Order: sequence, then C-alpha cells, then structure tokens
Amino acid sequence: MNDPRSQVVGSLVDTWSKFEGETRGLSEAQWTFRPGPGAWTLAELAEHLALIEGSMLRLITGKLVQAEASSELIAATEGKAALIERRVPDRTRRVESPESLKPTGRWIRPELAVAAFGESRRAAIRWFETTPLDLRRYVAPHPFLGPIDGWQWGLFLAEHLRRHLFQIAELLEAPGYPNR
Repeated sequence: MNDPRSQVVGSLVDTWSKFEGETRGLSEAQWTFRPGPGAWTLAELAEHLALIEGSMLRLITGKLVQAEASSELIAATEGKAALIERRVPDRTRRVESPESLKPTGRWIRPELAVAAFGESRRAAIRWFETTPLDLRRYVAPHPFLGPIDGWQWGLFLAEHLRRHLFQIAELLEAPGYPNR
C-alpha cells in the first residue's frame, strides 16, 4: 500500500477495532489481574494507551505541523515506516514508558480509560482522513526512532497499540488469568 493516508487510517482503524474487542465486557477481576511482579494489568494498559494517544495526537496536530521541515530532516525519515512496522510492535525488546505516560489510576473505571482512548483515536482518524497537509514535509523527533514525518507518526500510533495488543494477548494467556 503506497498511499500513506490509506495505510495510516487503515492501521489506526484496525488496531482500534481489535483493542475494543479485547476490552469489551471484562470483569473487574480480568481488568485487575496482574500476571507477575512489575507487569501491568489490563486497566493499567488502558490508562497508558489513553494517555499516550492523547499526548501523541496533540503533538501531531499541534507542534508537528507548525513548520515544514528542512530537506535534510525530511531525508532522515526515509525508510522509517518499515522500521516502525518492524520495531514498534516487537515485544522482544522492553521499552520503558516515560513517567508522564505510566498508569497511576487516573480513571475511576478502566472503561473510562478505554473511552478516553477511543475519543482520541476517533479524532486521530478524522484528522488523518481530512488533513490537506503533505505530512511527509513535517517532521518531529521520536525518542527512540529519531526524526519521523507526520504519516510515520500516525503509523507509530497504530503500531504502538499493536505492541500492546500483543501484550494483552500474553496477559490473557497468563497462568491464573480469570475466566470472568
């Protein structure tokens, strides 16, 4: 798929749909099950995802598009989409979340974090569907990936959720995960 708009929007929709499917109808015991020391619960994952989705959306629709990047920065983004698709969902490498994006119980119920995530994801999809900007011309640094363009930031959002979908699958298969 060569059209970045279709790729980004399709990936955002696909991962959101899967996330909603995994989090629908869970019991409190399922939301709060911790598979091991230091591991996040589904409720904590939902909170993290809501936080990062909102934060990244603000970066993409605000700071990123303030000014077009230099040709050198644009050139530095070459091939990053493939890198994002390969590295971001890879769970063999542990990545520490920034403190501001770690769960602290900000939402009373996990379903509210899922809803907050959904609001941000819906806004991201709408923005990527309708922006008239050539997002290849707008670049911002990512802490692990270096400079990435606007379309690559959208792809990052989708692949970050995909990473956590793999984490959710691991959690659901963990010994002791409650049936209800």
